[in-house]
Amino acid sequence: MSDRSDLKKLRRLGLIKRMSDGTEAVKITAQYRGAPASSDRLAWKAEIEAWQDSLSDKLTKVGAEIVPNSLSLSAQTVEAVVPTLRLDEIVKHLQDEDVRVDLVVPRQVVNE
Repeated sequence: MSDRSDLKKLRRLGLIKRMSDGTEAVKITAQYRGAPASSDRLAWKAEIEAWQDSLSDKLTKVGAEIVPNSLSLSAQTVEAVVPTLRLDEIVKHLQDEDVRVDLVVPRQVVNE
């Protein structure tokens, strides 16, 4: 998953994060792919929040952390900061659980 050119780009742009212990890290988005168990918005919100809590527990065990207040119900995503040295391992684990993972890389829009 970790496209080394994207990591180089993030380093060049000064967008590499640092964990609380100083470890180099990058920001990812993790997307829940499950279908809503209920059409009730409150039930759906509770389901996504439970997924986020479970994900947070798993990420904490491998030195990563959820970005506070980054949960998006409409996109079914949450952002996390992940150590670059464990990025491939973490991504593989999440993908094995049918979680879509994307590296957050800023894109510039060019007006014509």
